Amino acid sequence: MARIEKAVRKRNSENNSIKNITKWKQYILDTIAKDDELAKLLSYQTPDCLFQDNVSEDDKYALINKQVFGYRFIPEVAEDAKSWISLSMSNFVPQEGYRQFSDGYLMGYIYFYVLVDTAIMETETGYRQDLIAARIYELFDQNTELGVGQLKLQTFIENWEHNNKLGGYTMGFMTVDFK
Repeated sequence: MARIEKAVRKRNSENNSIKNITKWKQYILDTIAKDDELAKLLSYQTPDCLFQDNVSEDDKYALINKQVFGYRFIPEVAEDAKSWISLSMSNFVPQEGYRQFSDGYLMGYIYFYVLVDTAIMETETGYRQDLIAARIYELFDQNTELGVGQLKLQTFIENWEHNNKLGGYTMGFMTVDFK
């Protein structure tokens, strides 16, 4: 039995969570870029943003590295009122169960950071940061593409930056994958 576990672990170590971080980020960025609702919330700065025309495919993908980032840092100072989504992955440790650690699996967190300029927070359908966070939750909670099993929302924290000019949330989804 131990030989079988060792063989499975060795085979899966070629495709583990740490090696998959870039692949996972690409999947997340692609999922966000394809979503019509997020594209409208990010592209249109007006209160009627969700009632605007759909954003073209090219314009959706143009949001990547301008308003949607595969890392936490937003590289440019915002001159115009905008919204951003950035992400990070951290806290990967051996999976812990009740008084037991598993050497075969790592659990960690995929964090989404939603920031919205206070000048454009209010929309006709709710607060922009709430709508963005809700859509991220719909797209990624219980998602089975990142790791083994399902992503689970584990933390949801209000976030304010730049002397409270930008507000939003930090959302942490737990994932488990092969070590």
